[in-house]
Amino acid sequence: MERRVFNDAAIPYLVKQLNEYQQSISAARNEEIKALSVRLADTDRQINNIVGAVSQGFTQASFLDKLTELEADKARLEVRIAERRLDESKPTITEDVLRQLFAEFKEFVATRNVPEIKKFIGSYVDKVIIYDEHVEVIFKLDAAGISLDGTEIDAFAATVAKKDLFGMKQDAV
Repeated sequence: MERRVFNDAAIPYLVKQLNEYQQSISAARNEEIKALSVRLADTDRQINNIVGAVSQGFTQASFLDKLTELEADKARLEVRIAERRLDESKPTITEDVLRQLFAEFKEFVATRNVPEIKKFIGSYVDKVIIYDEHVEVIFKLDAAGISLDGTEIDAFAATVAKKDLFGMKQDAV
């Protein structure tokens, strides 16, 4: 795995996969924001209709219940939209950041520091799936408490096929 995944030839491929994943997550987040905004606009319209009806003298007990429900929905939607917008701006992951991360791992391997290797794998490798023709390595970097050079990193997954890594290594030679 060290020679196949954690090597300099694999870094550009991994960075590309990571950034593509971040872009797809960003696109999905934008779609969610749009859908939530549509729901918010509909909720606002319903609230305005109830307020309009009450202002014209129509009063029913169910109006107050519905208005309370809609106001709570509106508050939840506004919070979710705000949360999604906070998540929007994630920096692009660079080769230098990944090299720094891999350098730490290589140092642990070189010194045979088994506890640190286990800790590293537990922190950054979600799972490894080995097939006859390729290996899939699912990585994870959770920004909750990890900061590399002050850059917070979104959770990501990258799949690395043996044939792609072999091709990259041959191209680099």
